[in-house]
Amino acid sequence: MWDGGCACDRHHRSSHVDGGGCCGNAGHFTIPYGTLSVPAIPRHAYVPTAKLSAAAPPPGTLGMTYKRPSRLISEKKHLRVGMLDVKGAPFDAVVSVRGLKGYRDIEGVWRFEPNLPLVPGIPHIYTVKIETGYASGLLHTDVRKVRLIPGRIVELVYP
Repeated sequence: MWDGGCACDRHHRSSHVDGGGCCGNAGHFTIPYGTLSVPAIPRHAYVPTAKLSAAAPPPGTLGMTYKRPSRLISEKKHLRVGMLDVKGAPFDAVVSVRGLKGYRDIEGVWRFEPNLPLVPGIPHIYTVKIETGYASGLLHTDVRKVRLIPGRIVELVYP
């Protein structure tokens, strides 16, 4: 009686031979696994996989995430909300972060927050654009990359 057999023997169960070849494939053996037999993988069938290098993150984020000063968010916020404070920007500066809503508070600190909590497993890297020189007419744009941490307020100090 057929006991589960090997994968190549499913369509012609009567030709199954334990310990020998089946379907004309010499050296194909089955290993008992409970009431079923699981096909063994011969050594010559192993194909080494190529090492895939991960895509490099934007410069200035990897290794800098947990070196930046940060603090816990308020207990009133969701646990996975990540926030950003930009300190030290000049008075005439306009700070913007695509994908985050923000405002400038009384102390001159720009505060940014996403609309929804951060999704686990996705690197939340944002581009902070600081534009200065509106008053003098000489516009200067500075760009920084920041990775948000769920449950923390990351501080970016400008200059």
